[in-house]
Amino acid sequence: MTYLVQLDDNLTNDIFRHVEQRDLRSLALSCKALKRRAEPLLYETIDWTWQAARDEKRNPQTQLLLRSVVQNSRLGSHVKHVSFQAVGYRVSRDESKPTSTPKLKPKELARAIEAIATAGLQNPHQWQAALADGNLDATVALFLAQLCNLLSLSIGPDLLKNNQFLGMLFEPKPVGGIVSKFKRLKDVYLGAQIDDHDFNHYEIPLVPGQFLPFFYLPALRSAEMFLPDAEGRDYRARARSEGSSIVWPLNPPRAAALTSLKLRRARATPAMLESLLIATPKLEKLEYDWWCEWPQNLHGDDLMRALWHVRKTLVMLKVVFTPFDKEPIILQERGEEWLSEPLGSLRGFLKLRYLEISLVVLLGYYDTTAARLSDVLPPNLLAVCFRDDLWGFSYWPWEEEQSLLKFEEFLQDGWRNSTPKLQRLNLRIDTCDSDWGPAGRKTLIKACKKQGLKCGIIKTESND
Repeated sequence: MTYLVQLDDNLTNDIFRHVEQRDLRSLALSCKALKRRAEPLLYETIDWTWQAARDEKRNPQTQLLLRSVVQNSRLGSHVKHVSFQAVGYRVSRDESKPTSTPKLKPKELARAIEAIATAGLQNPHQWQAALADGNLDATVALFLAQLCNLLSLSIGPDLLKNNQFLGMLFEPKPVGGIVSKFKRLKDVYLGAQIDDHDFNHYEIPLVPGQFLPFFYLPALRSAEMFLPDAEGRDYRARARSEGSSIVWPLNPPRAAALTSLKLRRARATPAMLESLLIATPKLEKLEYDWWCEWPQNLHGDDLMRALWHVRKTLVMLKVVFTPFDKEPIILQERGEEWLSEPLGSLRGFLKLRYLEISLVVLLGYYDTTAARLSDVLPPNLLAVCFRDDLWGFSYWPWEEEQSLLKFEEFLQDGWRNSTPKLQRLNLRIDTCDSDWGPAGRKTLIKACKKQGLKCGIIKTESND
């Protein structure tokens, strides 16, 4: 009989990846040989969620996790993926986020203070006071400071709010201008996991400064974030003085490894987007989901100016435009006031293969003055998806009939010459409000099929 301890490490590792966590824990306790093999998998992924509806004693006990990695640095080196989320706090409790954790014992606090010094964190007395008080933000940040091999990090919007310790932890250093503690961190998801039923822009007061330091990560490959607007006259004045729309912690970074950027429900304006794209010279995938609050509106020229910086590298582009206001009725009555100019031609984006956008953003608010699709779509496009953003607003021109006319014009007007590689045309509609009926959908699918194109109708119940 072959014993587990006699198997090759690689084979054992493959077996252990199919074992439940509780069984892995039991294996790690059985003998030193199996502990050495099981321990890295036990700590490889930390995925914790705080539930407001749950008794706090049943929520993650972060102080225990911090104690473990502080006492044994080897455990911290095993952690590669971390996700911390909070659900339901803004609607179920007086606090808008979990704020505290059981306090560290004196010996544990002493080791934590040593860890603060070892990590070279600024304002050590502030860290010490917060940890002694059981502050959750400080506990989470100090735990992250022990993770030298961290590859991916996901933190929910509520846990980001007013979290000054994360800012201190990820602050780039003047020498070299990078976040030196996390040289392997490739993927970050900041405030991106939003509960649709517990979402309100006004209840998540975040600032750009909480997100910008992550662009200094030397290995950053993909970023998904809920990027807020630059609020406050002082901030905007300082940004203008630096020739930018945002205030970088140091000189603007050069995120040369970043290839994918998703801005979900972002309030960052096109001007702010431009400052980001200047710093991402190799970006291939971009999702810009702009939640535009009145009196702001979309200037297509501003958005094009931002996108132009990545025209030579961009392969996939998704643009979602969602106006919002405290008064929903007034929001819809403004209609065309939300859009000053359309985005216009993307013919110069030669690498762009996949595009998702609404007709109103691409062509303008009125169908009578809209350009032909063959004149604006990128030449090497493989698939395009048209959204119904702004449907239902006052004087909405892109109803089913007008949209079909524009699509049929494109299909019958030599689309093979303008987009010869095109394979698919999709339509994304809101199942609750869309004007598109079964007959219109069938007509579009039939017209595409006649031209040798695949066509799909994607039904959603939100702006996803």
